[in-house]
Amino acid sequence: MKLKTLKDFESNDESVDLLLEIRQEAIKWIKSYRDNELTEHINVYGIGHKIDWIMNFFNIKREELE
Repeated sequence: MKLKTLKDFESNDESVDLLLEIRQEAIKWIKSYRDNELTEHINVYGIGHKIDWIMNFFNIKREELE
C-alpha cells in the first residue's frame, strides 16, 4: 500500500493548501537558521534535533534546502 503525501491530494482542499503553506514556511525557517551566523549553536541547544523533526514531519528533503 502506497502512502499519500500532501502533494498527492487535491490542491483545491483548503486544509491541504494551508499545510503546504506551513511546509514552505518551515523550509524558509530552516534555511534562514542554517544561513545565520549562529549555526554553531544548533547542536549545543538541541536545535538540530528540532530541525530534523520538522524535516521528517513535513517530509522535507535536503535538496529542497539548497
